[in-house]
Amino acid sequence: MSVEQLLKLAQDNLSKGNQDRAFAICREIISQQPNCAIAYQLLGNIHEDHGQLMAAMSAYTKAFELAPNQAISYAYLAQIYRNMGWFDEAISFYQQAIDLSPNWADLHYHLGSALHWQGNIEGAIGCYEKAIALNPKLGQAYLDMGLRLNERGDIDTAIKVLQQGGINCPNFQEIFNTLGYLQLQQNQIDEAIAIFQESLNIDPTEPLVYNNLGWALACQGKLSEAIAAYEKAISLKPDLAIAYSNLGKLWQQKNNHRQAISYFQKAIAIEPDNIMFYSDCGSSCLIIGWLSQAMACFQKAIAIDPKFVQGYIQRFNQDVILEVGSDELLQAQIACAQFLEALQKSDLELGNSENSQESDHNVTEVPDAVYNYLEATYLHLGNTLNQYGEWDAAIRYYQRALRIKPQKIQTYLDLASCLAKQGRLQAAITVCHTAGVIEYSPEVYWLLGSLLEAQGRWELAIAYYSKVLENQETAENLTTVSQEWRDTGTISTGEIPRPQQPPQGVYQKTQAWLQANNIDTSHYIPIPTVAQQPPSAELDNVGGRECGGLDCSPCRERIFAGFEVSNLGYGIQRRVADAKTVEVPFETFVASIPQGRCWIVPQENHWKVCRAIATITPDNQLLADLSREYPAPLPGCTNYNPEKHWIFRQTKLCPPQYIDGTVAVLSGLSGHIYFHWMVDILPRWELMRRVGVDFNQIDGFVVNSARLPFQRETLRRLGIAESKIIESDRYPHIQARQLLVPSFASPTGWLQPWGLDFLRGTFLPLATGDNHDYPNRIYVSRAQARHRRVLNEEQVMAQLSRLGFVRVLPEKLSFSQQVALFSRAEIVIGPHGSGLTNLVFCQPGVRVVELMSPHYDRHYYWVISQALGLEHYSLTGDGFSCYPLRSLMYQNPLTEDIWVNLTGLEKILEKLEIR
Repeated sequence: MSVEQLLKLAQDNLSKGNQDRAFAICREIISQQPNCAIAYQLLGNIHEDHGQLMAAMSAYTKAFELAPNQAISYAYLAQIYRNMGWFDEAISFYQQAIDLSPNWADLHYHLGSALHWQGNIEGAIGCYEKAIALNPKLGQAYLDMGLRLNERGDIDTAIKVLQQGGINCPNFQEIFNTLGYLQLQQNQIDEAIAIFQESLNIDPTEPLVYNNLGWALACQGKLSEAIAAYEKAISLKPDLAIAYSNLGKLWQQKNNHRQAISYFQKAIAIEPDNIMFYSDCGSSCLIIGWLSQAMACFQKAIAIDPKFVQGYIQRFNQDVILEVGSDELLQAQIACAQFLEALQKSDLELGNSENSQESDHNVTEVPDAVYNYLEATYLHLGNTLNQYGEWDAAIRYYQRALRIKPQKIQTYLDLASCLAKQGRLQAAITVCHTAGVIEYSPEVYWLLGSLLEAQGRWELAIAYYSKVLENQETAENLTTVSQEWRDTGTISTGEIPRPQQPPQGVYQKTQAWLQANNIDTSHYIPIPTVAQQPPSAELDNVGGRECGGLDCSPCRERIFAGFEVSNLGYGIQRRVADAKTVEVPFETFVASIPQGRCWIVPQENHWKVCRAIATITPDNQLLADLSREYPAPLPGCTNYNPEKHWIFRQTKLCPPQYIDGTVAVLSGLSGHIYFHWMVDILPRWELMRRVGVDFNQIDGFVVNSARLPFQRETLRRLGIAESKIIESDRYPHIQARQLLVPSFASPTGWLQPWGLDFLRGTFLPLATGDNHDYPNRIYVSRAQARHRRVLNEEQVMAQLSRLGFVRVLPEKLSFSQQVALFSRAEIVIGPHGSGLTNLVFCQPGVRVVELMSPHYDRHYYWVISQALGLEHYSLTGDGFSCYPLRSLMYQNPLTEDIWVNLTGLEKILEKLEIR
């Protein structure tokens, strides 16, 4: 038999799965013709099928040596290297194969796959495009290109590519399934359902399509049809865990948590390492009070992904020492760390909900320490939110604490007090009665008396007061302290004013109020810093929602549509925009309000910051364009309603300190934070300078505080004498004969190019006389920050220090030293935080890597980077997927710590060619 005949026989046996026979034939061919490259290629195929990659590589290498001009030999070697994870070698061989056979579409496709696995998404997309151009029927190329475009964030183009793929490859079901999935992401529900149904026409037995169809139907509120689709998916594939999970979520929506738990447990049984299944199951268990079952779910979730929790525990165990009565939020965080540590050390087994429908399940006994620390966490969080004025959230935490320790009288008192602050007096009375059933408490009776008194139920109130007064010692301890209004005597003149009522109305525009009161035009000076564009019709059509602040998805999509976003794999993202996108329309002016007042919420601790600012006219109207609050809207938002400003939630205001002179207001939201001080506060001074204000004629400048070194140093640079500084943290309500109020310089946290020029022109000269030898590669640490720390910073620094990076703590430097340091930097890496504000002092072209949490993305520093011409990248860290525990650790994504993915860090360093 000839070699050609033997080759055909070997190929036939290989195609039929007779690998041993094919192997023997190949060896016979080689014995007859040692230089037969095809035989070695077939041997490589056989070894590869058996998972013998090194033997396969040896065979393919021999084939390559025998036939160096055959593209298939390079392709086989590339495939082996790709499967072994050696992507650089795989890419090299694919490129050599393409050089020999440039019109082979599959080669371009496989090169794209290798580039994708390497993290080069842009390169992968280009290869898929070439593959499709060469072979428009290559369905897998459409599918992968659509997936990569979606990964890059270009979901609209991804949908178009998949739609074209569906036309050219009408029998490729996975294209239709993925297309429908992406349309669901875009809220194109009807289109998605149509696509899923078309996919089922191709193959009515595909369970994943039924699962996705169920999701789409659930989005339409067709829950019964969704359940039927999920159940169909399960009947076709009984081990389809995602379908059980989706059924569980659907029953969660219907508030049937027992049924939801049953499905989540089935999903867990199939995929016991899926952290989201435990998260969902634990969440439902918490809601219905199955605490032991919830603790077991969360313990399993921690065991699957322990690093984030371990980092959190280490952080709050190693560097925090508390005294009695210290910060409530900090106490909550420490209690949470102790809870997580106790839970992590527990060995709990999940019960079976089917065997216990009316009570908690047969779970290994949960240690008392777990519940004690959890209750303490809930209690301190309730106290924190109560102090902050977020009473709904505080009430939820008090209720959770009582679920664990229902005998604790103080928690009932806190809950009742919180309800009373909301005006829910009857609910507060009910809570007090519940506490009174548990045990006699003079504190509860005293609170009951005051609540009944507020309702005008005098006889009952007197009865409860009398019960307390029967015990003279107890009565003395319960003496109420009336609210006192203190006059510091340092600013106010004349009589001590009485408490004020909140404003009675709202003026959207300061200019309109001045005109309505016939105040001459010199009291309002517009400043053309940027183009003043009215809101577009598109913006007007998004009404009907409440303002979502910086997290408002429609506003974010609209504002950042001009940014070219590139996802480069491994959590690396590059954003580029032109000057027009960075410079947003915003009305700037300086106004003078005769007898005007400013009310500025003071900072009370590190988390209770300035959350609202109100400028009030002498006829008690709020000037909306000179007032702010959190959540701060993004540029162009038309859904913010100033009539819901925080000031209208106050029953009365402290009396204003009166100044018989001219006072300029510069304070801003979160004005004690370095970023907001530089970006939102100081540029307001520049607005006054631009209209020619004579600063010598100003009797006082209102800023949030001047206690921090950077505040004092920057104010001195602006020529503001310390004697003229008025701290709104000390005097939250001020009235002046003339209140001079520059408008806000821009939307909150959005540094306009003119503001950037002001900061650089004013403060960069500070660096000229500094001859210190500063490093040019810096890592900006938040190791001493209250939140958003890098939990694995030591591992990060071990990687960076080898490349010459130096860790810096900006708060340890003077302001002028920070300016000098960043003005000489060449590469800046650091977590999102105030330290990166100093990017404003960098030279154009500096490379920046901003480390981000997956749940907190802000525009602050990439807007600055675009305006200044910096090369800005972000690296998104690993998150903790167990959302019930994550929300306990971090009540706001703003505070969430960061776990840097070291592989992603290595890749971005390689991309920037940092050696």
